[in-house]
Order: sequence, then structure tokens, then C-alpha cells
Amino acid sequence: MRKAQLSGRGRFSTLLKVSSALLLLTMVCTCDSRQEPESAVQRTTQSKPNILWLTCEDISPLLAAFGDSTANTPNLDRLASQGVRFPNTFSVAGVCAPSRNCIATGMYPISIGGHHMRTQGNVARLTELGLPGAYGALPPLEAKMMSQIMRENGYFATNNRKTDYQFEAPRTAWDELGDQAHWRHRPDPSMPFFSVFNMEITHESQVWRTSKTFLRFVPGFETNAADRDAWASHIEAEAERPPLTVRPADVPLPPVP
Repeated sequence: MRKAQLSGRGRFSTLLKVSSALLLLTMVCTCDSRQEPESAVQRTTQSKPNILWLTCEDISPLLAAFGDSTANTPNLDRLASQGVRFPNTFSVAGVCAPSRNCIATGMYPISIGGHHMRTQGNVARLTELGLPGAYGALPPLEAKMMSQIMRENGYFATNNRKTDYQFEAPRTAWDELGDQAHWRHRPDPSMPFFSVFNMEITHESQVWRTSKTFLRFVPGFETNAADRDAWASHIEAEAERPPLTVRPADVPLPPVP
């Protein structure tokens, strides 16, 4: 599930929902007021927005901006109220790695062997299923990662830090990749950037503190399935929900093409 905010000279923001992950995309356009003649490269650089992409996972559309007020998310609500939602955007897969495979390449995972979850590890399990071992998806030679296309168009591209594309990203994918990757490291401050940050605090793995026998939840939650099922009626009870902080009707929708 994802959210995006774009702000240009007129400053606008966009909230984008994509499957289990949430993206926040911020674009900032700047313009040079110098009167002296400019080169084509300078004009191109100035016309390109900076892109900040914030990703989180496993939250679904359980947000006030999409009609669910279970969680209190004032900052995300503010982004939504100032921007545009995409409520009819769906993922190509119900898990993260195949979804990332599609986002990275713009191709359906099933078309390039990226639809099975995590085939680059779990060798014992893959062997048990009759496969020869670990393997990665195989995008066609002409396919490029989105970040590489951004680089080819003059962007400084960084990813901090998760990949999980179902294949090994080529060296041409990023200018920087890892825990320290940041747009602030670009060699020229006027260079436009495409910078991705992945926040894993909402990832389903955060349910387990150290193992599946030691939960973060309140005492008693982990005792048996009956207790877990009891939480469903508690969450679904309308009387227990806080009021909407942003009414879905007040959030602007994307223009009809």
C-alpha cells in the first residue's frame, strides 16, 4: 500500500495506494530566474522535479483517507487532504516481492518468472517442491529498472535500502544503494534526484519480537485462535472506532482521463 505526494510550482501532493505497501512520492520543482542564456542541459535539469519515494508495507487501505479510522494517522491524513488519492489502484500480487518485481520493471511478474515468493533462497523448500534450487526472475534484455531509466534521464537515483525484486538488481539501477543511500550525496546540488526510502516498521515481520513464540501483543493475545478471533468483533464494532479525521468525500480524486 502506498502513498504519494507531488508538489510543483503550484505545490500539490498525491497519495497513491498500491497493494501491501504504502508509497509517499514528493516532487519539488524549482526554476532559475537568471536572465542569461541557458544551455539545453540546464533547461532540462530545471524542468525535472525531485522525487522522494517513501514506502511502507502490509497496511492495506486501513487509513482514514480510504474510509477506515481504526488507526490514528494525522500526518498521512494531512497529505491525503492536500493531495490526490488513487483508490482504484491494485497490486499484481498479494505479497511484497512479486509486487516489487512489477514496480521495478513495469512487467507482470508471471511474465518473467517473478510471481513465486522468494525463490532466491529457501533452497531446501524449493528442492522439496521438485525445483532444482534457488533461482531468480529473468527480465528480458530490453527491460530496464525504473531507477535506471531515471538515471538515464539525468537523475541521481538512490535506494535506502530494501530491494527484494526477485532478481539481482544490475549495477546500472542505482547511484547509491544501502543504509546510507541519500539524495544529499548527489555530486551536484542542482541535479534532480529520485530517492527511495523503505520503512519496515509496518512490515508483518514486526509482529514477532524475537520469534513466533514471543509476541509483541498484549498478554493473552497469543494463547489460542479463539482469543485472536475475538479481536475481530472488537475492531469491527463501529462504536469502538474513532471518528474519521479526513472524510473520504473531502479528499480529491484524480482527474478522469
